[in-house]
Amino acid sequence: DLPGNGTHNGCRLFFMSDTTLLASTGDVQNLSLPQDTSSLSGKMLRMKTDGSAPSDNPIPGSLVYSLGHRNVQGLSPLPNGKMVMSEHGASTDDEVQLLKAGRNYGWPNVEGYCTSPSEINFCNNFDVVEPMKAYTPTIGPSDVIFYQNPLFPEWHNAILLTVLKNKQVRALRLNETYDSVLTDIAYLNNRFGRLRDIAIGDNKEIYLATNGASWANTDPNTHSIIRLRPVASITGLRTVYAEKPMLHLHPNPSSGEIQYRIDGFDGRTFRMELLNAAGKCVFTDAFEMTTGKISFREKTGAGLYLLRVLDENGRGLAAERLLME
Repeated sequence: DLPGNGTHNGCRLFFMSDTTLLASTGDVQNLSLPQDTSSLSGKMLRMKTDGSAPSDNPIPGSLVYSLGHRNVQGLSPLPNGKMVMSEHGASTDDEVQLLKAGRNYGWPNVEGYCTSPSEINFCNNFDVVEPMKAYTPTIGPSDVIFYQNPLFPEWHNAILLTVLKNKQVRALRLNETYDSVLTDIAYLNNRFGRLRDIAIGDNKEIYLATNGASWANTDPNTHSIIRLRPVASITGLRTVYAEKPMLHLHPNPSSGEIQYRIDGFDGRTFRMELLNAAGKCVFTDAFEMTTGKISFREKTGAGLYLLRVLDENGRGLAAERLLME
């Protein structure tokens, strides 16, 4: 009994720890449905494995778990058990939200935060949940996960959001109670096209599903799965270095050039090596200065690398991971 349309169908699925299934539904281009509790469109639904409504759903006998949604595209648990969602706005206010049972998310009466007089009035009357983060202009958010892996420091303890329209991955770091966004940084800009889905592998590798160059999806045979692995976790690159990092890189991620500072070398000669994910050295050079600039342009492709510093005898002294865009 789910209405459908050419767009705005939602349908992100997630099984909770209690085995109930969450399923998002879009407004199917009908603005009268998201606020109608008798309709299953524009909602987050929760059901048992036989398709029936759990007894503790907010509306007895109904699958409706929350309402007022336009088109939820991403859904993932946080470490504290809360669920985070990503949702498409219209011409403004794509949103990252926390899922709360029985609550109203405002669409189509509210876009993003409760700011205009009519929105404030609706929010007060219907207890609307405001987003943790809203994007205007819109970016086209899709899948979302929470990632924890200290070997991937740029994305450790962050919400990772795949983006369609702006063709990127965004890393959102939250506060200690997981209800407020502290930082939001974009990675892999325009590197792989539209990014639809993201998943974590058994060894903390990350998989991205690409989704073409435009929403029209005119050339599906170009779609691919991208695997990202932390360089330090790859066999053959496990090396123990000093507890205190001696090598400082900026910017990281880089588009082909970095500035470096190396502490504790006192002008000694040393060598730098840049290793790709396969452990192959793609760049090496000798240096005497402890600060400077290196250009990797036309020497590397996009991905994660390991920049190592070695002494005159080839002994590893320091290393830092470097993400190339």
